[in-house]
Amino acid sequence: MTLTSYPTNEEQISRGIEQLALGWHFMERKENEKKKIPIDTIINILEEAYNDLSDSGENETDFLNRRYRNYKAKLEEKPFLIKMDFKKKSIKNFTGNENAIRELTKIYLETYSEEYSNYIAENYCNVQKQNGLLEFSLFSIVFFHLASRLGLTVEVTYDNILDPHKKRRRRIIPIALSCRRPFINLIAQDVNDKIHKHFVLNCVTEIHTDIFEFFKDSDRKRNNFNPKMFRNSKEYRFSKEYVTYTIELNKKYLRHIRTVYFPEFEIVEEKEETVILEITTWDYRYFYNAIFNYRAEFTLLSPPDRVAFYKGILQNTLKNYPDS
Repeated sequence: MTLTSYPTNEEQISRGIEQLALGWHFMERKENEKKKIPIDTIINILEEAYNDLSDSGENETDFLNRRYRNYKAKLEEKPFLIKMDFKKKSIKNFTGNENAIRELTKIYLETYSEEYSNYIAENYCNVQKQNGLLEFSLFSIVFFHLASRLGLTVEVTYDNILDPHKKRRRRIIPIALSCRRPFINLIAQDVNDKIHKHFVLNCVTEIHTDIFEFFKDSDRKRNNFNPKMFRNSKEYRFSKEYVTYTIELNKKYLRHIRTVYFPEFEIVEEKEETVILEITTWDYRYFYNAIFNYRAEFTLLSPPDRVAFYKGILQNTLKNYPDS
């Protein structure tokens, strides 16, 4: 999609979401309290992100006439009813409007994230609400999507999900948003070691890069990154190898395991009440979390070392529940 083509209704809503998020963020910053919202800069950011005028073949006058189209008016309609008056620095019915924020977040993620999941989007909003960052959640996804299109190097404060004492600033080059279970992840290149990584979006607690100053970054370059190829790389898997697990499962859960956890598996053998499956994955944490839900209706058969590992998990857990 480019801004030099006539946008669909969905694309106009997305542009409206971007204007809303950028305008809100500008207003929220104390240093901008006495400044006017730079609507021209917002429009320029969107033009830069989506348009290459030199390749459009469009008449320049027609293009300039359309560049100020008021996409934010789309958000004034039902069900959002959000009114933005940038001249008066007013955004009505947004702050604290949980339902609208959740819906706008889902719409934007569904449009631009890899492997969109409504459940994961809902969970993202729930966590951000508990952190007091619900409005920031919408700005975050808009910021990182636009930053990836602009080729920005950004600085963020990242809160380690397992150890909050490891919170620190990170310099990254955003690539794409991904609904990689169980989180929304930002795929980005770490400037320090040049490795592509997943950053849990909920753990980004502050963005230090001013997107309104993006044009001053002379080193920014558009990336040719392919997220689909990245999903098959060792970097995506954190250098973990694929493992094939053999399990025995009650037949009545066959549809459930395919629909909820593993859409692809091999049926090795069918018995009267059970079925033996082979499931191949690199994500062992997700595998063990999934199979635990089937309790006594499931048995892990191989590989032997993985069976021993899983038994160890269960036995160590039981130590917390001694017989009374």
